[in-house]
Amino acid sequence: MERKNITNFDKVKLRLLEFAENQNIPKGEFYEKISVPSSNFSGKGAESALSSDKIAQICSKFPDLNSDWLLLGRGEMLRSSTQSVGNISHSTAVG
Repeated sequence: MERKNITNFDKVKLRLLEFAENQNIPKGEFYEKISVPSSNFSGKGAESALSSDKIAQICSKFPDLNSDWLLLGRGEMLRSSTQSVGNISHSTAVG
């Protein structure tokens, strides 16, 4: 898939497709799971950004998906089992 002038929005969509492939989810099934039409990933539709609400829904639906990787291309695609969501850690005081 070779395209010129790939924007940051395109990169998010490309990373989503990479994630689906990594998870062995067929594209059609993936589009259905994230409630986005396939046309949003091809032609002129591929040049448009996904809304922040849609990205939040996708991250919620796939909690193993590392949002830093999805949005910024940083880190690993999948969260490690010890990585906390939103960098929030909980502790309990005893005493």
